[in-house]
Amino acid sequence: MTGINVTFRTDSTFDNDDIIPILNKYGLEEHKTTSEYQIWIYKDHDIVITRFKHKILIQGKEYDRNLDLLRELLNIDGLNADPKNAEKIAKLFKISHNTLFCMECKTPSLLIESETQGLDISFKMACGHDNDMLPPMFMLTSRILPDINILINGSLSRLIDLGYFKGFEIVLSDFTMHEIDLLGPKLRTGASNEITRLTDLENDSKIIIFNCADGVEYPTKEEFDQKEDDRILDVANLTNSILLTGDMNLKDKAILKKRPTIYILPKNAGQIKYIHETQIN
Repeated sequence: MTGINVTFRTDSTFDNDDIIPILNKYGLEEHKTTSEYQIWIYKDHDIVITRFKHKILIQGKEYDRNLDLLRELLNIDGLNADPKNAEKIAKLFKISHNTLFCMECKTPSLLIESETQGLDISFKMACGHDNDMLPPMFMLTSRILPDINILINGSLSRLIDLGYFKGFEIVLSDFTMHEIDLLGPKLRTGASNEITRLTDLENDSKIIIFNCADGVEYPTKEEFDQKEDDRILDVANLTNSILLTGDMNLKDKAILKKRPTIYILPKNAGQIKYIHETQIN
């Protein structure tokens, strides 16, 4: 069974009376346990939910109904997901870029509201849990900024075809398009072909292209080699993107400036192309 495979830890506040009515509501029926470690099993033809002493395992197909069921389970007190399972949940719900994340119940939120009662102040997330407003605050990132070399060699579209970066926003800013205009004919054609492939992938609902006016000052052609790295980092900061690069110097600059970076070694670009041709073409 593939699709949903999420484990929640249960704590002392968890109560069967909170979960069983939800399982009944979605038509799941109790079945006989198959091992001494199982407390109960509820299932139907496309989802199985098993309770153990200190955890609940949910396995099923990625259907809308099952995702709705999972959303309701996220609101139950005493169910807690570790970071690995929280990541699975975020991917299942295709949560948008910069969504805040409740680390108690793993529910996404775009708003935190303040409440006062007497002399107490609390900050509530959409799920109703308090946020202590102490760092770190967890925010989900799903935006990638490819540098010009990644566009020229076509690695990004190949990786998406191979199953990576699906659902991400791919940033193609005005500065990127300006960079392409300054390239020689062969390199410009390579970058342009990659943008066409990325557009086709967006049409297939595999990615989202985020085209933005970044307001970054364009260096002259003479200044370009000297200032290109700083300008692409400016765009990454403005769009709050993960930088995707095969340039070691740019990678080092990004890390020094605390910008999250994915580095693809230049020697791996040819191997990515070969893997893509072998598995896809």
